[in-house]
Amino acid sequence: MKQTIQLFAALLLAPMTPLHAADIHPKARDSASLAAAFQQATLGDTIRLPAGTFEITKPIP
Repeated sequence: MKQTIQLFAALLLAPMTPLHAADIHPKARDSASLAAAFQQATLGDTIRLPAGTFEITKPIP
């Protein structure tokens, strides 16, 4: 019975656990590219920004 409960709990939590964390790199150095990178990211992902400046012309949601 205890093993059944543990297996059931593991199956419930599995969809919430990321299988693979990704490194996401913005395609350009502007607001739209940064927003797209943030929207693409999921739990556990890392958004990598290259050194330098970005042209931020509007808020990034």
